[in-house]
Amino acid sequence: MTTQPSLARVLLTAGRDLYEHASRLIPANLLWGIAAVAWVSLLLVWPPLLVVVLAPLLGLPVVAVFRLAACITRDREVGLSRAFRFTRTFVAPAVLTGTVINLAVIASVTYVAFGIGLGGLIGGGIATLGGWGMVATALVALRFLPLLADPDREAQPLRTKLRLAGLVILTAPARSAGFGVVVAVILVASTIALPALLTVSIAYSACVAVRAVLPVADRLDAPLGERGYPDRG
Repeated sequence: MTTQPSLARVLLTAGRDLYEHASRLIPANLLWGIAAVAWVSLLLVWPPLLVVVLAPLLGLPVVAVFRLAACITRDREVGLSRAFRFTRTFVAPAVLTGTVINLAVIASVTYVAFGIGLGGLIGGGIATLGGWGMVATALVALRFLPLLADPDREAQPLRTKLRLAGLVILTAPARSAGFGVVVAVILVASTIALPALLTVSIAYSACVAVRAVLPVADRLDAPLGERGYPDRG
């Protein structure tokens, strides 16, 4: 994988991945959906702050879905049990990733809410800053999660994967934004049609992200190695 695929090709290939491996991807997506519904239900019985603290745990099934998508892309053995075994092995990085994303989203939403409440030019600027914070969080997450779940990069430290995710974005910022918009549209539309979000949308988004990121990351691995960063495992 040395070339950079087009958006249309990525979407079509991701759709084929979902179709051919639906027996594994859809159950993994559904497990995330069950966990998400259970987490939301806790708001009815537990203090909101405690429920928010538990939010990073939702990252575990997400990482499992991305692991399946990465194994499909790498032509590795694809199995639901193997994906969740990987998640258990990498539980600390998965939870850490979920925690960072959760904190970034909370901070961004706080800025947006505070800016709207403040009003005026200053308030508008603060709200805009929060909005861009959410966009940046989504872009980095969609580039980092495929690298975290990549079976060829298990030996890479998190810092190297995060640096590589940033390089993927900087290599083609407009392209990265385009893929981010597509995934955002898929997830927002699926939130309206909730059954889709619970069964296929996370899986399809993971397939899209993996197909978009790994070819570019593979091309950037050699320069990373020349600078002294660990290469793929």
